[in-house]
Amino acid sequence: MRDLVAVAVVVALVVMALRMATALQGHRRRRERRREQLGRQGRKILVEVPVAAGIEFFSEDADAFYWADRRIPKREIRAARLLFNDAPLSTARARRFAAPAAAGDGPTPAPEAFERDRWDVAVETAEDAVVVPCGSIREHVSQDLARRIFEAVRQAVEAHGRDDHHSDS
Repeated sequence: MRDLVAVAVVVALVVMALRMATALQGHRRRRERRREQLGRQGRKILVEVPVAAGIEFFSEDADAFYWADRRIPKREIRAARLLFNDAPLSTARARRFAAPAAAGDGPTPAPEAFERDRWDVAVETAEDAVVVPCGSIREHVSQDLARRIFEAVRQAVEAHGRDDHHSDS
């Protein structure tokens, strides 16, 4: 009787392992299909951000950044902020939209650490503000994702600032 129970447990464990492997393979295939779809649309994937529903891509093409279902036109970006627990660590502001520095624009000392430190990037346009939640994964993963997104947006802001300056001359 005991042997029969042991065999049943082993069979159940094998079935569970096979189901998990199949589910992981399905997730990987969907992710690859999405990557291919973005490539066909002319988008370059900058980072893959883990979200509750799986993976979301932060991508770009020549004219815009894309986050989830949002399009963020590069020429319309007024400012970007690298946020650590909602406090701005760094800000990039487009010169053509320059405004006096707000209280939260400069480097800010890190607030008391939350149970899990959270990293985000806020991108501001005239119409909207988009926050890309990079998460609170330990070992600098979230920090790296946020810094890569912020750096790409900062470079776009600076490049469009140079373009505007040259076109005014």
